[in-house]
Amino acid sequence: MEVAATTPAPQTRSSFSSLLFITFVLFLMSGNGDDPTAHLQMRDSLRSLVHQRSNYTAWLNGTDSNFTLAREPPSLRPLLEVFLPNHPPINSATSSYYHNITGFLNGPAHFNNLTSSTSETWGSLATAYIKDVNLTESWSGQEKWGWTDLERVSLNIREHKAKGFEDSMNFLHGNLELISREKGSSTDFQVAGIHFPSNGSFYALVEPNGMIPDIRHLSALVPGDAQNNTAYAVGSELSIRISKIQAMVDAGVTDPDISSPTSGGSCPFHLYGHLTPSLVSAYLMEELEHEMEDPEGITTVSRPPIVFNGVLISRPCGILIEIKDATGLRADRFWRKTTTYTGFAILAYFILLLLLVRQMEITQTPAAISKISRWTFALQAVIDSYAFVFHITIGLVSNNRATLSLVAPGFLAAILFLVFEVRYITLTHRIQAPEDALVNAQPTPTTAVNGEAPASTGGTAPVSAPPSRRIARALNQLTDPESKSWMIVLLLFVLVVQFPMSSRIIISAISMLYSFWVPQIVRNARRGTRKALQKRYVIGTSAARLFFPLYVYACPENVLFMETNEWIWLVVAWVWFQVLVLLGQEYLGSSFFLPRGWVTVQIFDYHPALPVPDPEAPEQSLGDCSICMDAIVVPTELLPGGGTKGGLLMNVAARRTYALAPCHHLFHTSCLEQWLAIKNICPQCRRPLPPL
Repeated sequence: MEVAATTPAPQTRSSFSSLLFITFVLFLMSGNGDDPTAHLQMRDSLRSLVHQRSNYTAWLNGTDSNFTLAREPPSLRPLLEVFLPNHPPINSATSSYYHNITGFLNGPAHFNNLTSSTSETWGSLATAYIKDVNLTESWSGQEKWGWTDLERVSLNIREHKAKGFEDSMNFLHGNLELISREKGSSTDFQVAGIHFPSNGSFYALVEPNGMIPDIRHLSALVPGDAQNNTAYAVGSELSIRISKIQAMVDAGVTDPDISSPTSGGSCPFHLYGHLTPSLVSAYLMEELEHEMEDPEGITTVSRPPIVFNGVLISRPCGILIEIKDATGLRADRFWRKTTTYTGFAILAYFILLLLLVRQMEITQTPAAISKISRWTFALQAVIDSYAFVFHITIGLVSNNRATLSLVAPGFLAAILFLVFEVRYITLTHRIQAPEDALVNAQPTPTTAVNGEAPASTGGTAPVSAPPSRRIARALNQLTDPESKSWMIVLLLFVLVVQFPMSSRIIISAISMLYSFWVPQIVRNARRGTRKALQKRYVIGTSAARLFFPLYVYACPENVLFMETNEWIWLVVAWVWFQVLVLLGQEYLGSSFFLPRGWVTVQIFDYHPALPVPDPEAPEQSLGDCSICMDAIVVPTELLPGGGTKGGLLMNVAARRTYALAPCHHLFHTSCLEQWLAIKNICPQCRRPLPPL
């Protein structure tokens, strides 16, 4: 008895994978929220500050106190002068210093081990400085972080005027990051210090992340003539901080500066530094800073660069880090640069959206979609998913004026890969799946000659019961093309998050992701197709997508503070090389770059050499087009003997005006291209046509 073949129900698109991906992204971007531990840390910090203030106030008044000011050893000053020479007094009529450098400092850092510096010219000074330190324990547990591979330092500083000493000193606090070269890792510190605008000097306490610097010891770092004023200013600053934390505790808000310790080094540092004087008078500098803080549209001098030199020294660990010519970027300028970047990023994503929508409108038929490689769009979807997470995360974590401007390009990136690219990949896969199944199908078992079924070698195999609908639905969700696309993106996310990224790995990853035209080139060569993608889409998408890596690795003052890398120009050359190959496939054939022995597909020549029309004939045409019914006329200048040079090239150009099908029907090339974008059969005889 024959069993009727049942056709499987069409797969319904499930939102399970989309929901899973969105949940994963929200998990990556989620903060601590109302963490009870953070509130306990706030209350502990408040109690500690209150206790510190009471002891410090008693010490200032000369009464009994548990506070003792730890003085720096006399051998420190000679050692500092080796790495940080004192600047002579400046003439305020010709030079000046910035009064407030709230913003970012980035520069190279050089590591020095004071415990093994006997061969250096300053070795005796270092030995005298650490003579009372237990050298056997100074490096205990410190080798786990790449101190010797230290490459650069990054500071995020916020300044405010000291109460009662507004004209002479500023308090500063913020974060300091030390970045290792080889391991691609970093360790974070908290900074609290004081800035004297009159001479551009800085003195700060630097503690590992999770440990709040005790600003009561700042007066021991500053020169002797400023110690008294610093000591009284610290008392006022403690009261201000207590009031601030008390208000935050009452409001149930946590302080982001109070965080848990990191896994980097645990060495405390003292920071000594000074600014390089600018060639701007003090009056013009004051006018410039006033205009930067409160813009009124007046004309000022050009901004002089912020150049910082400093020394990070840790006596307990025997470490000295030299900061040489670190460049600064004020916060107000940083926000403007961030807004400018997001403006160009939004423009780039609008261009990408417009080009993709127009490409999708043109390739709506199965015949057109069959030419496209879905992996070209899959690689672009991965790029956009990373851009979405990057912009959203940076915008939400920064929580400042740049938040909304950074969220905007992230939102456009999400629309690009969530709404368009992933669904376009799914549509392409569903149309090309039957074709791929035929190519990969295994040969079916042959039946006996007499028509009978082949004999079984054993007993009748039991028929397995079909799975339940619930199991079938779950399997359908996992095997759905859209689910597979989401799973690939999730896998790549996990790989990027779990493994540390060095600059070499990042450049290699960018090179791989920016090979998105390679799958289309391979598909064109394997199938003998061309013009799968519009030229304006290929060129415009390449230019728009190269904006982001060029900004990060070619712009010397980018908002990410990434150093320029010449290797990025190889990525640019690689992308445009792919574009040239795609354009060459369109004009010279899909396999023009392959040796003849490597070409596996037989490409039909739609442009054979045809007899030239008789010059004395009344109509100079090759015949009528079978689609538009107009005459196929070859321009006179392209005919042999037309008076133009380059006969071979002109002959090729003349043959491109017409297309002769295998069934010997003649068409305009442009007419046949538009027809084959809809159907792969001859409009006259309905026979199948090979790719054009």
